[in-house]
Amino acid sequence: MKKNIYIDLPKDFCQACDIFGFLPEEVIQEFVRRVSLPRYFRNPRDRHRWANLFFLDYLDNLRPTPVLQSDVHEKYSDMLTEKAAGAASNHTREQVTREVMHKWQRAIRRARNQQCRGHW
Repeated sequence: MKKNIYIDLPKDFCQACDIFGFLPEEVIQEFVRRVSLPRYFRNPRDRHRWANLFFLDYLDNLRPTPVLQSDVHEKYSDMLTEKAAGAASNHTREQVTREVMHKWQRAIRRARNQQCRGHW
């Protein structure tokens, strides 16, 4: 999915990109491409884990507002951990994690829709 977004690029980030000859948009795109909880759960020690660890740190410590539908998140995060732990191989772990993520997303969308209807 392509989407135009506008972000403030800090001077330190731009300076580091300039020193090494990187285009900021390429660095950001590569970072975003690496965020994949199914791949992270497949192998948490993978050399590309850092984007996922930042994402999870954002979830736990950095987000400006609390995550809504915490009961839904709790249910599916428990399911994610359980399914990942029970998988026999890395491939299976990624596959079952992807399935849980899909169900989780659908549950969150349903909860948001119900929340919106309750305001009418």
